[in-house]
Amino acid sequence: MLVPIEQRFWKNTREDEQTGCWKYAGHISKQGYGRYGINRKVVLAHRYSYEYHRGTIPQDLELDHLCRTPSCIKVSHLE
Repeated sequence: MLVPIEQRFWKNTREDEQTGCWKYAGHISKQGYGRYGINRKVVLAHRYSYEYHRGTIPQDLELDHLCRTPSCIKVSHLE
């Protein structure tokens, strides 16, 4: 039985009670960013979270972590 993509993603999320960040607890890159595999392609976890909640990120823009925590995937901490 296949586990839905969203369910696999969110089970790797842990809330940091001190900062309010939702930290991705799956694979983390050397730079501290969460990495998530979808259909044999690796995506950055914060980008996946943003697009899941808000839609496509325009190609000429880059997401910024307002909390300065690269593993954070909380949408209100991304702009």
